[in-house]
Amino acid sequence: MLVAQISDLHISRDSGFLAGRVDPLLCLERAVAHLNRLVPRPDVLLISGDLTEHGGADEYARILELLSALQMPAYAVPGNHDSAAMMRDCLPLQVPAREPGHASFVIEGAGLRIVGLDTSVEGKAYGALCADRLEWLEHALAGRSGGPALVFMHHPPFDTGIEAMDRCGLLHGRERFGEIIQSHGAVAGVVCGHVHRPIQTTLGGVPVHVASSVAHQIALDLNRDARLAYCLEPGRVSLHRCLPGVPMVSHSSYIRDFPGPFEF
Repeated sequence: MLVAQISDLHISRDSGFLAGRVDPLLCLERAVAHLNRLVPRPDVLLISGDLTEHGGADEYARILELLSALQMPAYAVPGNHDSAAMMRDCLPLQVPAREPGHASFVIEGAGLRIVGLDTSVEGKAYGALCADRLEWLEHALAGRSGGPALVFMHHPPFDTGIEAMDRCGLLHGRERFGEIIQSHGAVAGVVCGHVHRPIQTTLGGVPVHVASSVAHQIALDLNRDARLAYCLEPGRVSLHRCLPGVPMVSHSSYIRDFPGPFEF
């Protein structure tokens, strides 16, 4: 199965980011067009959080309008800029969550179980996995149909070295999450967002991929106490090849028609 991933759309009712140099609506429109042109076409699209900037119903309505052109099914989990409750109300097909208290869900695909895990904490930038969500994850993975499973979430379950983002990463439940992922041998991979940078690592032998934003990126600065800064880089679509019996293999596809050029 070929799984596409985009992240951190930050659709906003405002004029844009970086002094208006980045238009999130235009970036999403071009990402959808890019996805539709891919050959082979992905079987499904996962959106790993921060769909909006403010979590408003008007912002989700704009996203739904742009996703209507997408030629594949799409699913989404909340990020720290989202409202999980609003997502469930406004995007019922993309967020088919039924659990009380969190917007997690399971999708059975063609030979792949997709587990959308809600790491958001209302009103906070950091992520957390409480005992209820961790127990839900265990059951979701234990109930798999025999093929591989792919977990997608917003906050990465590891420190990236970009300290400003690590301070608002997955701060609670990380150790138990790692134990659960490692104990279920059929987890092909974990995919995340939040950091606005392409990052790869492993967790208990399982590949973990952090996707770029389709809008604005966070500057790569691994110095201690570095200040958070944004930069203009092309957005990317992540592509994950998930097959039975092998770890996930991930690729990045640049969205060529990134809006620009820009003068400074």
